[in-house]
Amino acid sequence: MTKRTVVAFLVAPLAASLVIFFLMFIVAGMRASFWLQFMVPIAYGCALVLGVPAHLLLARWGWKRLWQYALAGLTIGLAPSLAVELLPHFEGTRGVVLIFITFGGVLGPIAAAIFWTMAVRSRIEHAEV
Repeated sequence: MTKRTVVAFLVAPLAASLVIFFLMFIVAGMRASFWLQFMVPIAYGCALVLGVPAHLLLARWGWKRLWQYALAGLTIGLAPSLAVELLPHFEGTRGVVLIFITFGGVLGPIAAAIFWTMAVRSRIEHAEV
């Protein structure tokens, strides 16, 4: 992995979490700060556990388009909701799953697009020159 790729893996989850936070802040005000403490660690965990292997597979297959990375990001972003869904259900768990689906469905593709812009797109542009 290149230095640019490592930096992109460090920046993308935080940047995407902050984008979601600011959108939530506009809608919900200070209540949005409660969710930031969950979004950031989950985003980094997904990037490390699922994002690194996904990037390596996409690179091996030669899939370098933004929509391919965004689709992978969507899949990775929805993984925490699947994990919560597989847990034993207690009263009120359905609301948590819906929140994870909403955050993951938005945060995953945004993080993937930021990563793609920083790590993949620049490599494509340099190869074409």
